[in-house]
Amino acid sequence: MDASQDEPESRLESPAQSEDQADAAHRLYRKRRVYVLQFLHRYLSPQHLQQYQHHIELLKKSCFYLDVEPKHVMVTLLNGVVRHTDIFQLINPYQFLRMKNLGKTQTEVQLSLLTALLEQLERGREELSSYVKTYDMVTFLSRWDLIVQRMVKLSKSMEKLIFLQMPGKLYVKHRLVFPLEVELGSMVLPNISLSLYTKTPPIFDRKESVAFNDWAELKWFTKSEEPCDELYELHVELVTAEGAMETGYGRVQTVPSKSCVVKHLQPNRVYEFRIKRAVTHTLVCQRWHDSIILETKPDPGKDAGGSTHALQE
Repeated sequence: MDASQDEPESRLESPAQSEDQADAAHRLYRKRRVYVLQFLHRYLSPQHLQQYQHHIELLKKSCFYLDVEPKHVMVTLLNGVVRHTDIFQLINPYQFLRMKNLGKTQTEVQLSLLTALLEQLERGREELSSYVKTYDMVTFLSRWDLIVQRMVKLSKSMEKLIFLQMPGKLYVKHRLVFPLEVELGSMVLPNISLSLYTKTPPIFDRKESVAFNDWAELKWFTKSEEPCDELYELHVELVTAEGAMETGYGRVQTVPSKSCVVKHLQPNRVYEFRIKRAVTHTLVCQRWHDSIILETKPDPGKDAGGSTHALQE
């Protein structure tokens, strides 16, 4: 008799329990959906990805250099004289060249990895956004473990991308210092630290760079502060009507400032100017240079007009 009285009561409770379970599932769905949306907004927003892309593009155009520490050492000669010596006077040039080649390889690998990681993040954003927009509640909750695993992988890729945006140190496997014990006596050779650093590329100022009938005034800038003794390399080429460089004409000059006047040009001709940083003994990699095309004006009296065109690679 007791059992028969309990059975209707349990049947009445079943719809209420189902409704509670449905409410709990909806709350969990909304909570997890908001979590994914916050992850996308905080780490993988279009603005964040665009910033990463701009930084990577700037790195691809930048110049990479090898930094050596310490830059000077105190050397005690056999006669007891202490000499303040530049570290490059002690470094083996052949081994240093090997480290520069290693630095170039490391730079190229780093830039390739950054491009691949950014593509992973872009695909990951599209994938997570698709889960949020297209999955119904049941599908979303049933695949939650997969979604979490995807977010964890994307977080690791993002951390790696941020880390790789900064040039790193090089491992000094080979001895960089000459064995000068005979000359230097009992001197303890220094521990040399090598690392890569970047300089932003010079870019032509397209408003201030102009051509006249037989000369041109060029100006450029960089996005980073430069020492006063920074050198740049300016290339000048004459372009034919077909768009090719005219054989036999061209000049290269080193410029110690961010402006230059180029003389002895031909009137009514098109010239391409290219600017890049001058090569130094610590330069490891310079893959890009800016260029501008200017047309000189005709001789006075022939044509009062003139035009200027600017193109960036």
